[in-house]
Amino acid sequence: MAAMTEKEAMVDPFLVEALQNPRHRLTILSMEIDIQKFFQNPEQLQLEFLPFPTSYMRFAAHRVAQHYVI
Repeated sequence: MAAMTEKEAMVDPFLVEALQNPRHRLTILSMEIDIQKFFQNPEQLQLEFLPFPTSYMRFAAHRVAQHYVI
């Protein structure tokens, strides 16, 4: 097994697991794109996701956002 880089070690294990799950991968990546667009638009003061159908996906949205804050 290859050693992880420092950057890879900083990624939340929950996000790594969610990205490896084909059922959740596209939703997680979509959240990431939305957050990146938000950061690139200085006129947008707030970002709100549409309601997610499960508590797991709501939790994932918080973890994705937290990844960008830290």
